[in-house]
Amino acid sequence: MSSPRAAAAPRLRTSSLALILLAFPVACKRSPPTEGAPPGTSAASGAVGAPAAPGPASAATPPTAAAGDAGAARTALDFAAVARELDARCASKREPQSNLEGKEMAAATMECMRRAFTADLDAVLLPLRDADKARFDALMREQALWNKVEDDACWLAEEAAWVDFSAGTRDDGTARGTLLVACKTDAARERDFYARALAAGDATSMNRRFEERDAAGTASIGRVIFMRVEAHKLLARGAPDAAIGFAYPRPLTNPERSELESRARAVEDRVDELAQATCANFPGLEALAGGAARCRVHATRYYFAEFDLAGDFSGGRR
Repeated sequence: MSSPRAAAAPRLRTSSLALILLAFPVACKRSPPTEGAPPGTSAASGAVGAPAAPGPASAATPPTAAAGDAGAARTALDFAAVARELDARCASKREPQSNLEGKEMAAATMECMRRAFTADLDAVLLPLRDADKARFDALMREQALWNKVEDDACWLAEEAAWVDFSAGTRDDGTARGTLLVACKTDAARERDFYARALAAGDATSMNRRFEERDAAGTASIGRVIFMRVEAHKLLARGAPDAAIGFAYPRPLTNPERSELESRARAVEDRVDELAQATCANFPGLEALAGGAARCRVHATRYYFAEFDLAGDFSGGRR
């Protein structure tokens, strides 16, 4: 598989999202991706039902406090420790013997990570269904937004890696699907950290994670804007000059160009809405971030970093 295409300087539209690129100084820190079984039907996955089957007990940082307790939890969460625990639980301990086996192992890791965050988030959501219906509904709406963002953003991570926007062509290869799975794996790891912080009422650790991902999020915002603008320019060219065949690279069809633009726009719009929901729903987070506006900026960057469309997913990034 060829690595993701080098992007030209992103063109920024005058919008709230573009301004987030410039709103406040940023700091950066990076970290790793990685395997298990499909998640059960649950509140976190979008359908209210019985909790997903629990995985092994969290050795490093189990949820400890009620979700409504703002401020620092009894034991501060550390993202690197959570990631190491999830990797130990979900990652394969052997090397794949073929490309197909490698893909299957990566998909198993992804499903294990998704089951982990689903179970940890259900531990917060399900007790609220009867005890605090308004909060339950607000968190369910937030999670539904996250699910939509993950779907669009990880689709873009995969598709855009095969697209040459300057030439208006797309490639393909045996590595297809690798970036989609890696994106969803990384997103699940981050969502599990969020679920544990929410369960522990640990706004301090969540805000610290926002700060750690600021610079990576800024880069990812620029990449999404670039993809949307370039896809729109390709659409403005009209139909591809060459006939569409089966040989690669081949011209992008107009429906493909349109989907790239619409998915990028959907990510921009939904991440902004998701960031606002997270800041409003996580007790103590807005105060620690310096107010609702600053929290929204940092949460937006955090979610863009979570799906890291500026990165190369093929080499175990972070």
